[in-house]
Parts: sequence; structure tokens; C-alpha cells
Amino acid sequence: MSYVSACEKVIPLHNYVLVEMWTPERTPGGIVIPDGAQSDVPYTGTVMAVGPGGFASSGERIPVAVEKGQKVAIHPAAMQSAVTRNIAGVKYGLFRDIDVVCVVETDRVH
Repeated sequence: MSYVSACEKVIPLHNYVLVEMWTPERTPGGIVIPDGAQSDVPYTGTVMAVGPGGFASSGERIPVAVEKGQKVAIHPAAMQSAVTRNIAGVKYGLFRDIDVVCVVETDRVH
């Protein structure tokens, strides 16, 4: 089974987001980031699946703010409570939507 088909079988519930995690090996300037310094790099990844959303106190559903395919940054504190798995060498994380701090629209730093 490939990691793509394994990922497609993970269906987040409520306000959870499944993210394929990645960390850059080099800075935008081309400097290699050693493994020991990787913890200082923001957690980023690609949204692979989203849940239907949580509920307001009124019972109304609140949709998740991100969509499948978007690149996102994750709050570093979220890694403490996230469910993470390595599937075929690829790291995936299951996060609450509130742990996604922004959508990354480009890889370039202006």
C-alpha cells in the first residue's frame, strides 16, 4: 500500500486537519540547516484532508478554515498534542484547525 492510499483512508473528524509535514533542508539563501537546528524551523506542511468542522454553542456547524492542498504553518506548541505518524517515510500530523496559524501562498520570501 502506498502512503497516498494510506493517507486517503485517514478521515479527520470535527475540526481536525491532516497535514503532510515537511521542513526545509536549506534556507531561502541556500544555507543547509543541520538536523539539530531543525527544531527552530517553523512546522509547515500540506493539508491532505479536513474534517467537516466543529459546532458552535448554538449547534451550528463551524467549517474548517483551510482546504485540501493548501500549504500551512502549524503553531509549534501544537506538536505536543498532535497525533503524528510516519507512513512510508513521510510524516503526517493530525491537528485542530485552531493550530493552523496561516496559509502559505508562496515559497519565496519577499
